[in-house]
Amino acid sequence: MSSTQAPVWAFHAEAIDGVGDTHLPTGIHVRALPSARLGLPAAPLVVYRAVLDLAKYKDIVHDGGVTWIDSHGAPRTVPFEVTPDNPVYGYFPAPEVFWAELLAEPADKLDPLKEPPYKDIGELAKDGFKSEEDLKKFVDTLGPILGEQQSPAGVLRFEALTSTGVGVAPILSRSTERYALAAWTIQQVRVVGKGTVKGIRWLDSAALKKAQLSEQLWQVWSLPVKPKARYQPTSNAESEAKDQCTAAARPASRCTSPTPR
Repeated sequence: MSSTQAPVWAFHAEAIDGVGDTHLPTGIHVRALPSARLGLPAAPLVVYRAVLDLAKYKDIVHDGGVTWIDSHGAPRTVPFEVTPDNPVYGYFPAPEVFWAELLAEPADKLDPLKEPPYKDIGELAKDGFKSEEDLKKFVDTLGPILGEQQSPAGVLRFEALTSTGVGVAPILSRSTERYALAAWTIQQVRVVGKGTVKGIRWLDSAALKKAQLSEQLWQVWSLPVKPKARYQPTSNAESEAKDQCTAAARPASRCTSPTPR
């Protein structure tokens, strides 16, 4: 690739597959996180995409080398069991890892997630509450609605971790198969829950350069604002933002992510 990878403190991006997610429709969702130290970008983000066919480039995918340590400090060797009271951490032998897929078998299989019927809570409360009885009825109605919109937690969760101002914290997670995560960068991973870890596949920037993929213009992301002295949005920035929200959000979750592709 001809581009230069930004340092993590300056720019961070994440991607996740919407399959099996409780809030995202099917598709690959991308989230860009500009630096808090630098502030918002001074121009729209021009996003290029390089498509990596893992079957075609299987020789560049790493399938080992990760050091596994459980929460008690004991080393683990694949295959190993994970229990709810003892999460296991994975440390990569190379920097700039941007993709990782856990090969694991959960202890139990969950039924496929069913999307609950959308109910607009705001619509239920639009007339306000004229008495305590009205408020009580609203609260009684709210509980079942929220219960319907909660999906059962997976029995095995794969997390990408990074350092923050308050310590190491997850930035991405998957609780259903495939357990694949992508972000720039993944400093370490953690497996939580109950199941058997059989291995891991991962890619770093060195492997990506070896593939010599060509980049193609994908999208231009603009803040949905009017032109300003220090920021020139795209000509249809506001309508583009609305379209992205409409396409990316399930009815029950509203606008949360850029349009999937």
